[in-house]
Amino acid sequence: MRKKASKSRPQFQKITEEMREWAALLSGEVAQWPDIALKPMFGMTAFYRKATMFGAVPATRSIGSPNVIIFKILDPQPKLIARLESDSRVGTSIGVKQKWYSFELSSPNDLRVALSWLSEAYEKAKASQSKKLVLKRKKAR
Repeated sequence: MRKKASKSRPQFQKITEEMREWAALLSGEVAQWPDIALKPMFGMTAFYRKATMFGAVPATRSIGSPNVIIFKILDPQPKLIARLESDSRVGTSIGVKQKWYSFELSSPNDLRVALSWLSEAYEKAKASQSKKLVLKRKKAR
């Protein structure tokens, strides 16, 4: 017997042709950053900085809305939280210390801002890797 899907699970939506183009542009730009890997995941293209996933754009499906990208920011500082909350296109997802955020694109003008949020998540992923390395070194002692 199959279990019913949890209501808290995100719903995947088919993306528009326009979003497919925007996602390709964003992926092409992010792919040029250092230490990046792009991997398919649930109809999306996930972005990794080394082993840390920090964002995703839709390939065939999107979470929640057809025109949404997602990004993860670990331990956001109050100033960054204020920026996130002041942008009406940003939505919050789940997590305590590591929060996933969504960004709704409605025009090509939003690509620059979407890239900016992905860049912020990319930088936070580097900080996360540094913390993991310090913890590994402490355990090794």
